[in-house]
Amino acid sequence: MNNTNENPNTDSVKQPNSTPTTPATTPTTTPVTTPVTPVAPAPTTPATPAPVEPTPAVVPTPSVPTEQPSTPPVVPSVPATPTTPAVEAIPAPGTEAKPNDEVGEQKLNEVQINYKPPSKFKVVMLCLFFIFLIAFVVFLPEIHTYVEEWKANRNKVVDTKIVDGKLVCSLEKNTETLDLTYDVTFSFTENKLQRLVYSISTRGDINLDEQTLDEENTKCVTLKNETEKIKGVTVSCNYTEGLLKARQDFEYSEINVEEVDAAYSEAGGIYPEYKLNDDMDVIEKNMNASGYSCERQRK
Repeated sequence: MNNTNENPNTDSVKQPNSTPTTPATTPTTTPVTTPVTPVAPAPTTPATPAPVEPTPAVVPTPSVPTEQPSTPPVVPSVPATPTTPAVEAIPAPGTEAKPNDEVGEQKLNEVQINYKPPSKFKVVMLCLFFIFLIAFVVFLPEIHTYVEEWKANRNKVVDTKIVDGKLVCSLEKNTETLDLTYDVTFSFTENKLQRLVYSISTRGDINLDEQTLDEENTKCVTLKNETEKIKGVTVSCNYTEGLLKARQDFEYSEINVEEVDAAYSEAGGIYPEYKLNDDMDVIEKNMNASGYSCERQRK
């Protein structure tokens, strides 16, 4: 009889240290859950192994698949419902973030490409502006003086009175037998008397007034003879057919007043009481007061 008889109870009772073996799972390409901690061995009580409580489901995270070792054995876990991973926005071409240096270089290139040199017209106008500015600074004192004079004369009344010219005055008188016409012309410069022309025209009846006209002509000829040698005085007489024209020219810049007074006294004439550089305003006023009609004329 052989000694190989075994205890009939050995098939139904497991040894305390023995662990049921499970076939090793082959890795797949599906996402693998995080490794689960191995469950401790079941108690040694002779009974069916205690059921292992499933571990909480873990949300799968993208990772590179790793090969799981064949040992120790892993208790299958309850598969968790996969969740849709968040989709990140893909930037449009050419809008990706770039380093600061690359961005700065790109902007510089854009500036260089878009740069346009100024036109010749702008350059010329700029040069003219600087020239004008320099000239303004250089001639600033003259400009200031001109502006001050302009301000002073802005409200000044323009005087239209003639100060260089002639004052022509005339007067007519009638007696019982004669018609007298006085023509006086004053020449002046800067409103100052320089020359006088005094003319008298006497008209009468050639028969009835002949004697009177002869006497007036004699006086004129006498005065002419007395003043021939006096510098600055010229006397002329013209008598024809009842008309006597007597003219006296006075150039005041050449007259010696004492000689003229003596000659007029000898001839019985009257020397006009004017002298060089007399004020024409005063002369004009006196002539108008005497009944003359006067008008200023330009040379």
